[in-house]
Amino acid sequence: MIFDLQIRAQLENVGQIIPSDADDFEWNVMFKCSGCGEERDTFRVLSLSDTSTGKSGKGEAHLVETCHFCGRANTVVIMEKSGAIPYLEADSGSFKTLCSLDCRGLEPTKFKLGVNRGD
Repeated sequence: MIFDLQIRAQLENVGQIIPSDADDFEWNVMFKCSGCGEERDTFRVLSLSDTSTGKSGKGEAHLVETCHFCGRANTVVIMEKSGAIPYLEADSGSFKTLCSLDCRGLEPTKFKLGVNRGD
């Protein structure tokens, strides 16, 4: 299932919001397992430049993990154009998609911007 991560902001004296480097930008997302509903209490860091091979060895994903509660194998793929579309001053006050995630077995519950791996 594809989920869109969206923001709404009121921009004043700011022309646009866009990652400086979409390929290396880190998306900090919290997920819950769609099989059993178990939600992990930590944010997962996803980046277009960081991929792993799935358990079956077919294809690559930006997140590959197994649910600790039900044992289900789950994957997340960041869609190609994510992070490349800016939030412009003209978009102020309306929702706009920043990132689209193709989630297999997981559902995003929260995300935050501007956080480094150490936070």
